[in-house]
Amino acid sequence: MKGLSNALLAGRMQELILESVMATPWREAVRQGLVYVHTLTPDFRATLLVPELRHVPAHDDTSFMLGLVHALKARSAEATELCLPYYAPDVGLPLLQRYGSHRLADVLGQLFSLWSLEPRCRISLNFGDDLGDDALTLAATTLHVLDQGATFLEPQIVLRVRQGVNLERGSSGFKVLYQALDMARTRPNISFALMDSPQNRGLMGLLAFTHQGLRLEPALLDFYQGTRDQIVGGKVSVNVPRALSYGLSGLQEALDVAARLLATHLEFIAVTNGTEAERGVPLIINLSGLNSYPVSHALFETMDFLGGCVEKLRDMFNLNFVLASTGERVPFAQTVPVVPRQHGISALVASMEQYLPGGHCLWLSTGAHQTPDDLYNQLLEASEKGISFLRFSPDDMRCANCHLFVAAIGPCPRCGSTARRKVAFGDVGLGEIVGDGRTFQNIGED
Repeated sequence: MKGLSNALLAGRMQELILESVMATPWREAVRQGLVYVHTLTPDFRATLLVPELRHVPAHDDTSFMLGLVHALKARSAEATELCLPYYAPDVGLPLLQRYGSHRLADVLGQLFSLWSLEPRCRISLNFGDDLGDDALTLAATTLHVLDQGATFLEPQIVLRVRQGVNLERGSSGFKVLYQALDMARTRPNISFALMDSPQNRGLMGLLAFTHQGLRLEPALLDFYQGTRDQIVGGKVSVNVPRALSYGLSGLQEALDVAARLLATHLEFIAVTNGTEAERGVPLIINLSGLNSYPVSHALFETMDFLGGCVEKLRDMFNLNFVLASTGERVPFAQTVPVVPRQHGISALVASMEQYLPGGHCLWLSTGAHQTPDDLYNQLLEASEKGISFLRFSPDDMRCANCHLFVAAIGPCPRCGSTARRKVAFGDVGLGEIVGDGRTFQNIGED
């Protein structure tokens, strides 16, 4: 009942905001499922913030730990997600130096537990491409702490992968990469930023990545500041399949509505924080449903059209609108049913990234029936094709007869059954569904 009450309250709050701050065409676009505002909340928080953690008071070990907690909690009131691209130098390595390797796991477990207290927001940790012994110890310990499930609200992990550092077998950081791949088979909160891709190579040490693949660059090429204290003002998703049902003009109108919503949202953020809206603040227009389209020339023509529209919106509003496609599930009011497509990694998929300055995340299915070597081979292929960000989508797929972890389609290697059973994450909670690997039927939820 409590969950239902909260859902009804959130729905009513969204309706009130729609009525009070949006013009009629914008409200209709939201209600029709053409656009979805990710930060449509009463406090009008930003979407993403990179906190500055280098100046945390450190009179003693206790004050440093509490300072790290307070610094993140204070900034969590400003954004729905915090990204820590400098987790190693700003947080992990100072803790290692203060507490030593024998106490590091306990300290990190305590820190992550404190970060999970109210007010909550998602936290993304970026690390993995440092060669030092201390950095490798920190990376391995962080993964171990999360693998033990010691925290209520676990940080999202973005492991940076780089040639000569951790990509090749035998490299100094490969053990950490292999550990992350093993965890990614069954855990949805681990992603991989491929730092040798054409998009990432130029600003290797200055980029910040969210767990969904959004990519944040420094406003100025300041190697000392990097992306610290940067903010993503807001994010609106455009339902590409539904908008295109009205033709290119419908897609252009949906983009225009998304831009106006983001501009209004940024003004509210500026008023709330007593600042001025700046052009350099990225505003993300996420292209939901794009990954369901077959990779073809028509798709790239549409992408080119979208890029031209965004350039016009930048000039019109004098704001930095950027496009992204992260494959995330967006709860549109109404959607056009789209059958998910699974495609191999192709050069065309990689070349799509030039149209998506906000980030492009390639999702690949996985599960406990696969081995870490299976995921490693897919990661190698993604790196060779120039993919910049890879996220595995774990699927608890089992044989419905003997419960062995198996692939979605084909006979079970143990009993030969083609029936499947899996756990699904729905809007309400965990549910169990059965089927033949191609179609499934819901049989209950918690």
